[in-house]
Amino acid sequence: MIKVENLCLNLGNFRLKNINFSVDDGQYCILLGPTGAGKTLLMECIAGLRKPDRGRIFLNGREVTDIPPEERNIGYLPQDYALFPFMNVYRNISFGLRLRKFTADEIKTDVEDVADSLNIKHLLYRLPSTLSGGEKQRVALARAFIINPYFLLLDEPYCSLDANLKRNLWLQMLRFHRRTNKTTVHITHDLEEAFTLGEKVIVLINGYVEQSGSREDVFYHCNSFEVASFLGISNILYGKVISVNGEDNIKIGWKDYTITASFKEGFVEGNKIRFCIRPQEVKIIREGRPIKEELRDNLFRGRIVDSISHGATYTLYFRIFNSLPTYGSEHDFEIIVPAYTYLKLNLQRGKEILVGLRKKVIQVFKEI
Repeated sequence: MIKVENLCLNLGNFRLKNINFSVDDGQYCILLGPTGAGKTLLMECIAGLRKPDRGRIFLNGREVTDIPPEERNIGYLPQDYALFPFMNVYRNISFGLRLRKFTADEIKTDVEDVADSLNIKHLLYRLPSTLSGGEKQRVALARAFIINPYFLLLDEPYCSLDANLKRNLWLQMLRFHRRTNKTTVHITHDLEEAFTLGEKVIVLINGYVEQSGSREDVFYHCNSFEVASFLGISNILYGKVISVNGEDNIKIGWKDYTITASFKEGFVEGNKIRFCIRPQEVKIIREGRPIKEELRDNLFRGRIVDSISHGATYTLYFRIFNSLPTYGSEHDFEIIVPAYTYLKLNLQRGKEILVGLRKKVIQVFKEI
């Protein structure tokens, strides 16, 4: 288990502020956030490469705040891989074992085993300069894995790789994690990577933990506008609370419309708010089909004013009939649909459609 308590670090104009979180044994945790959020600084504190100004770090119940890196039983993969350029792959991978005085036979057995598991056995006697980005990444992973650490810390391990290679390595990492059950903290700002790999997700923004929880909680139940904005939820709207109905729902005034959202603590009539709904959650209602009860409070008829193809999906830009433009935008909602739905329903620009919003998936935040 990894546990961080009240960690603070000041570096000029940037600060890590009262960082608190824990990662359970065997859990794959994603540390997610925009560039400059402080993710690498936090990782370096856990690895022992930086000492925090305040706070404590525990590994398996043992405080290691003042313990040097080599005594923390951590396999650390920095963002640039840090391979030794004049050592071949075999010597790069075996570096940690040689420091620990393993015998030549033990080293040979362990290097060949880890190289085989990562499909790089054929690269063992090549220099790093002759390797591709994906090959370098697997060599760096092998070097981190071979010392059999209890914890793995991975800093943007796939950031410089092309999309197809990334996805292949994600699959390899998932299989490796299922096989070894290593407690892992993995830094990324890639949302797809975070959702694919993370059992737990911690969102770090401006040196502060904005949200921590399961990937489903973080991606589908943002607890702040900052998290929703970082996660790219494009339908972020501004309104005012018209009424709060006990513990049932909130009525929101938006433009000339009323939108119903699920009840949330802390909101009262008159609150200025921001609210959002994921584009995937805006439902197109087919003509002649019964309308589900969960959609009936929030129905809007309008026109598709534009669309963009992403291959497997389409983004539709929807404008409610007679709706006034907002902040210079020509649309009210973005809607993401699978390509087969786009083709089946002929959702081209200019088509009139009816859409519904489920109140349970509308996320509401106070406007500061």
